[in-house]
Amino acid sequence: MFYNVRRTISIASRLAHAFVQYPSFVTRAQDQLASRFRRALLYVVRELGEVNVTKLQKILYLADLEHFHATGTTLTGARWVRYTHGPMAKALVPSRNLMDGHELDVQTEPRGDYEAVVYRPGANPRFNPSLAPEERVTLDRVMELTRPMSTTDTIALAYNTGPMKLVQAFEKARGGAPILDAEITFDIDVATLADVVGREPDASPEQRSAFKRRELARTNDLLRAALDVAR
Repeated sequence: MFYNVRRTISIASRLAHAFVQYPSFVTRAQDQLASRFRRALLYVVRELGEVNVTKLQKILYLADLEHFHATGTTLTGARWVRYTHGPMAKALVPSRNLMDGHELDVQTEPRGDYEAVVYRPGANPRFNPSLAPEERVTLDRVMELTRPMSTTDTIALAYNTGPMKLVQAFEKARGGAPILDAEITFDIDVATLADVVGREPDASPEQRSAFKRRELARTNDLLRAALDVAR
């Protein structure tokens, strides 16, 4: 009995000490403010000056995919899921909430017949986007590719990647409706990628072969770029 009382007091004491160290969950989130995802997000926004949220997500997705092919790990560490307009990072909304008014200035603005959520660099940053050289190379390459593209074209580019083709093939097998929040995995072997394209009725053998070659060529290009940076 006395042992249980002492144990209860000890546990209560440790809990009280923990709450003294971390008075709120916000404090703990701020301790980890400059996460990999947020540093990459801030880097892209600063480099582009302004970018709408849909295109921003596709840039980060493509960079993660490229980095995964080159290194075996993603650049941002984010979890990607299928959403209405393609890949969406689960980390974006909480990151925006923490960074808006500091590292970011996020505004909803009219763009033609719809409203766009636009990201710009904020005036009161608490951290800088410190990235490794190979991470900057990957993001710069993707931004160079997508900079002249419209948001619609950037979405189409994301849909044309292997992971999204795999998601779409699964959706087609389930009746064709989008399966929102489905996990997007990058760890797909090249043979499976080629097989996914082969399931499309209008894909010729030449198209399947070309798709497989593009996946291999992209990986080789990024590996060479990483080696050049390391030299």
